[in-house]
Amino acid sequence: MQPLISAKDIIVKSFTMYREHFGLMSKYLFILFVPTALLRIMRNIVDPLLIDTANSEVLSAAVQIGHLLLSLVGIFFIFWLTISIIRTCSDIYRGIELKNVHDELADTRGLIWPAILASIASSLVSLVWFIPIAFIVQFDFLQFMTFLGTGIGLFWTFAAMIPAAITGLYFIFAPYEVVIQKQHSVMKSLAASLTLLKNRWWKTLWLLGVPWVTFFFLAYIPKKTIAFTQLLLPLYLGNGTTEHVLAALLVSLIYILVGLFFTPLVVFAKVILYAELKKTARSK
Repeated sequence: MQPLISAKDIIVKSFTMYREHFGLMSKYLFILFVPTALLRIMRNIVDPLLIDTANSEVLSAAVQIGHLLLSLVGIFFIFWLTISIIRTCSDIYRGIELKNVHDELADTRGLIWPAILASIASSLVSLVWFIPIAFIVQFDFLQFMTFLGTGIGLFWTFAAMIPAAITGLYFIFAPYEVVIQKQHSVMKSLAASLTLLKNRWWKTLWLLGVPWVTFFFLAYIPKKTIAFTQLLLPLYLGNGTTEHVLAALLVSLIYILVGLFFTPLVVFAKVILYAELKKTARSK
């Protein structure tokens, strides 16, 4: 059987492809920044509105429903952009002729719902292990928190988390099967992901985990620096002043930009591993 790629090679190739195609990736990141930033700004607007409309149930409900609907639209668009980035990263790795952003978005439009359903299905398969606990606490969150505070509750929760994590990893590539292979069947995408990890669960965990931890720590220092800066703002600008609110919003947007900057590295790493798992699965 052909050996799998090493974690080091995944990291190196991710950096190399990101650097070589930074122009194209930056276009995606700029577009992705817009709905992400708007969701952040909207939250800053909605929170004061909820306080102002607290005395009116109708107005308060209208604000919350409006916020929910706009958030769902924003999340939907972010998901669409994300699967387009996945397809682009896959095309780069496979040496396929690249489309411009507009054409890629148009090409992935029909894959949005299958990818959403595959993502939900892969998550639900993992959550199955928590069904007995859900029945014990009668599907009540407060009862669950009380249950979690007991020794037996903590034990059974952790006992459920282990098989849930194992199952979750087995089906982690189901959305990638939809996006890259254009597999519209949710069940077939789940089966394909399961096949890719057959007898290679630990190896896959290592090859996913090492790049993710590497990129996490690379992003950790700048993101923590920005978060620390935000804590200092009230000391210099006063708490709740107009200057403080605007500066805090600006710092939050910079924080989002830094997070988005590292996103393609994570996507490249996962796409590379998926492609190599696919390749070696065929060569068995």
